Amino acid sequence: MRVCLTYSLKDVAGTGIATEISKLLETSTHPPRYHSDSIVLEGFDEDVVHFEFLDERLDCTAYIILSRHRSEAGIPCLTVHHTGNPTKSAVLGGRPEELSWSFPRLSTSILTGLSRLAAEYNIR
Repeated sequence: MRVCLTYSLKDVAGTGIATEISKLLETSTHPPRYHSDSIVLEGFDEDVVHFEFLDERLDCTAYIILSRHRSEAGIPCLTVHHTGNPTKSAVLGGRPEELSWSFPRLSTSILTGLSRLAAEYNIR
């Protein structure tokens, strides 16, 4: 399995997350970039809502998009979700009435890790 962690070079949050991940991977390129048989960390000039090209540029089993997110309630949070547009509206990119492939086991693993870190650092 090869997991791609991608982010927009224009997104401060995504770039910040990528920078922290690059420290864990012990790479110091700027912008953060890393390629191995199992992990890819790569930034792109496009905004994440326009990342429809990933399959054409990267060969991966799963994609994790590192990005900002805004809660309608205005509450800071760490979140994981699958992308797509279940309705005829595609306000934030993508195609109407089309959902992306999901990877529930990977999402569960990420959410479990985020929950553990939130408890460790007292993030609510």
